[in-house]
Amino acid sequence: MLNHALKIAHLGNWQSDIRTNRVKWSEEVYSIFGISKEMFGGYREDFFELVHPEDRARVREFVVQIFEEDAIQEIEYRIIRSDGEIRFVAVRADLIRNSKGEATQFFGTIQDVTEKKLTEERLGQSQKMEAVGQLAGGLAHDFNNLLNVILANLDLLEIKLKDSPELLKRVNSGQDAVQRGVELNRRLLSFSRKQPINPEVFDVNKLLFDFVPILERLETEKVGLEFEISQEFLPCEIEKNGMENALLNLAINARDAMPEGGTIRISSGLLKNASTEGVRISGLNSADYCLVTVTDTGIGMAEEIKAHIFEPFFSTKGSGKGSGLGLSMVYGFVKQSKGFIKVISVPGHGTSFLLFLPIYNSYPETPQNPGAILP
Repeated sequence: MLNHALKIAHLGNWQSDIRTNRVKWSEEVYSIFGISKEMFGGYREDFFELVHPEDRARVREFVVQIFEEDAIQEIEYRIIRSDGEIRFVAVRADLIRNSKGEATQFFGTIQDVTEKKLTEERLGQSQKMEAVGQLAGGLAHDFNNLLNVILANLDLLEIKLKDSPELLKRVNSGQDAVQRGVELNRRLLSFSRKQPINPEVFDVNKLLFDFVPILERLETEKVGLEFEISQEFLPCEIEKNGMENALLNLAINARDAMPEGGTIRISSGLLKNASTEGVRISGLNSADYCLVTVTDTGIGMAEEIKAHIFEPFFSTKGSGKGSGLGLSMVYGFVKQSKGFIKVISVPGHGTSFLLFLPIYNSYPETPQNPGAILP
């Protein structure tokens, strides 16, 4: 019964002989590390080889700390399983002494806390984006009021100066600048999800197919585009312009992430996550989704960059090369569509943006009258 409880809790125990450096694990520790007894050498250095390289020095310091503090110590770090999967573990350790008071062994517990860690990170990111969205929305409303006052006065000047062509040019220039400000403001409101939207039910695959000619304009001698649009009927309740802008922004970002050239791949498909049978994807609701993916073969992103990419005005392109609102608009569109967005990036290899849009279940799988709900 105890072993079963430890297995459910992903909790194992271990001990290490200080003199010989030999390590003994319980059955659950082997399960956590994803290896068999035959695969593990049984020495402390063999254990360190399984620790994520970026955490290895910190874990070695932890061992020293157990000696120095002579009290129960705790640490969280990453391990790399035999199949290459990275997991988070929490360890508690203490010294065991013999009758002479000499330290003879380390003894401790290890628990797989990956799901807890990822849930905390998702919650923290969600709360941060919500706070940024509220701030952006408040600023956008104030900014909108200022722009309206400026535009109203410029419109009055336009009427007054209709007989002064040179001055009228300056007024028109000011009006154009204000309109650009209005567009930036609209993007901020879109990110904060306070921009009014009028969603309709569209077949995302048809929308993608119709938008291909626009996306193909991004092709250059060095940058190619590949499309893999499925044949399924994918009805989603979305704003058409929002979807097109999201695709365009993601494709432009993908192109800019490949200064030496490469390939942009855009694909779509049906993700069945509503079935009560089989495996579901964690983090998604119990619903079927349209999955749209935009992938590049560019420079990729480090984790510290990826953590900020959806924040308004955050950009790695340098001054004058973008407003930093493109991905914020994508984020706002997906959230307004009751969907989810995931980013997978490997530095030096490329980035994938995955858009999960819920299937509109009020319609049959094959429409009786496609013209009634298709654009």
